[in-house]
Amino acid sequence: MQLTADQQYLVKTNKNLTYHFFLSNDKSLHYSIYANNNTLLENNLLVTSIVDFSVTIDRREKIHLICVTKEGDLLYYINQNDKWNYKTISKFDIKSNIYRYLTLYVNSSYTHIIYTKTNLLTPMLSYVEHIYWNETGIDRLVVGNYLHGKYPSPLQVSIDSLKNLHLVYKVYYKNNHQLYYNRFNLSTKKWSISELITNSQEDHSHPYIFIDKNDNLHLVWCTIQQNNFILKYKKKTNVIDPRSKWSNTQILSNKNSNNHSPILIQESNTLKIYCKQNSQIIEIISKDFGHSWESVGNNLYKIEDSKIIRYSSSPEIDDNFFIKHLYGNITDKIEIVGIDLFNSIENETSIDPEVFKPQDPIISSIKETEEYELKNPVVNSASTNDFYTIKNENDQSTEIIKELLSNYKILEMQLSEIEGKKQEFAKNIADCEIDLNLLEEKIVDYKKHMLILQDRLNNLPTNNNMFQRFVNFFK
Repeated sequence: MQLTADQQYLVKTNKNLTYHFFLSNDKSLHYSIYANNNTLLENNLLVTSIVDFSVTIDRREKIHLICVTKEGDLLYYINQNDKWNYKTISKFDIKSNIYRYLTLYVNSSYTHIIYTKTNLLTPMLSYVEHIYWNETGIDRLVVGNYLHGKYPSPLQVSIDSLKNLHLVYKVYYKNNHQLYYNRFNLSTKKWSISELITNSQEDHSHPYIFIDKNDNLHLVWCTIQQNNFILKYKKKTNVIDPRSKWSNTQILSNKNSNNHSPILIQESNTLKIYCKQNSQIIEIISKDFGHSWESVGNNLYKIEDSKIIRYSSSPEIDDNFFIKHLYGNITDKIEIVGIDLFNSIENETSIDPEVFKPQDPIISSIKETEEYELKNPVVNSASTNDFYTIKNENDQSTEIIKELLSNYKILEMQLSEIEGKKQEFAKNIADCEIDLNLLEEKIVDYKKHMLILQDRLNNLPTNNNMFQRFVNFFK
């Protein structure tokens, strides 16, 4: 699957700079910086001997990077004001397990890392694991395990406006590959039960999920028929509503088109699917948030050696676009399918290449930690005492955040009390139903005895007035 190849990330900042992160052939992690006119400014080596990594940027222009080294160190880097800070936050058992598909999300309160773990003794079985933390502590959850077959595929993760996580992944099930869906509720800190969301009679591949600015979850994927790919689509409207249901499946292409490896972006109120067709990238659009789709026949893109690239930017940039991945190719220039990243910035300012000087490689030398033993990921050293904590620009904003956290904890306690009362009420109802069933059984038993007694009384001699009156008493 395309997402497994040549892992690359683009990060765009408010300073009109674009960072390109990538692994070289020797598995060392590099990043290049491009100016606002698509000019390469510099190349840097960040760390060597990397197995997997993920990158994102937060609202305050901090670039966050998570990576696993060949020694099993889970390293967390933060870049602010052109300076990198880092720490080893865990130690993975790299000798017994394979760790894949690191996905990093950072919002105002929480940091999330999702990945798969596959034991070398059971190479077709993987676990989806989730580490998350805020300024109060760190937690680890096992989302579940699944059979992926001979060839594992990446996890598909998206996040809604309430910061709930949504996960889709491919599972080998009943001689076919199926797609399953899970949802992480941030308020309850629980994952939902896995939900089968595809037709078990078909073979499925290349899933991609995307949550638009209106909290609609879109799923586009391929089914395989006669060794050809057919593009399909379905959605969940207003996914923050727990009652939201999946729509019916739409077929977006026929088997002769052989479209595969789809991605989805939002431009204003238009959704755009880009997918591969032979050596070209085709475009399919929806102007009604997925209700109907149409192929843009004259929009066929051909960029040499085009790959899927993970993309993130500050919310203040590209407000017209909402993007998770792009098709493109990056060398000395950045070529992107369908979008001009560099003409979307107003009030451009020139960047002097002499300002940027290559930095020395940053190699991890922090003492190893036991896996998941960190109770609080705050660093106390002077050089990184800002790490993982939510710092504020002034005391006033600090007080506001403390008040919001306090109110949130109160609401969380109230919700817990309501849940407890709800469970108690449900238990009382269940007890009452049991008592009611017992009473009904006794009533039926009493009626049977009364009928038997009445039959016996009817068989007595009728000329006895006393017995006749006794019988009539029961009629």
